[in-house]
Amino acid sequence: MDHALRAITATGLGFVVLFVAGGLLLGEVFGGFADPDAFFVAYYATEAHHLRDLVGVHLFVASALALLLFLRLLTRHLRTLGGSDAGLDAAQASGVVAVTLLLAGAAAATTVTMSQAFGRLTGDAPLTSPSVALAPQLGYVLIFFPASWAVALAVGLFTWSGWRARIWPRGLRWLSVAAAVLLPLSWVGFMPIVLLPAWVLGVTVWARRSADDTPRMPG
Repeated sequence: MDHALRAITATGLGFVVLFVAGGLLLGEVFGGFADPDAFFVAYYATEAHHLRDLVGVHLFVASALALLLFLRLLTRHLRTLGGSDAGLDAAQASGVVAVTLLLAGAAAATTVTMSQAFGRLTGDAPLTSPSVALAPQLGYVLIFFPASWAVALAVGLFTWSGWRARIWPRGLRWLSVAAAVLLPLSWVGFMPIVLLPAWVLGVTVWARRSADDTPRMPG
């Protein structure tokens, strides 16, 4: 298997698994967006939530870093196939912005959890003020609004850079268009965000099939 395609496949699958697992574990705190402050006070009073959030945020951060590597490897490979240099450079830059926002959102979403976990270690009193509602809601906004826009721009630019060269099959091109159009709506509800792992999985499948079709060099 071609080394570049193998790396794209590995990082793509890694992102999908980590992103879905981390998102599921963090889902309850994200689902509380716009809920009354009392919801968050009660949420952070439960230690079981702390453990789940800590595991979830580590998986989520790992997924963001995997996405960064995936987009870098994809940029380099599409360039060798004749993709537009200007479009690919812009796509990679937008991907870096998206990953930065995902990391910032993950940090905000788990700020209270980490402060309470650290407080238990040092014997400090945990946060119980209604102000604890602000950090997780800020995390939601960062991930589902500006990060989703940045990812959508990256996907759109990747698609545009290779459209004329017909690098991707028709199904993957139209999946990319759908992701670029609908991802910015993620802040309205959870459903559009699933297009991110779906798109990465689609590209991963394409990379795997392309690798299988690559003639092997004689040893």
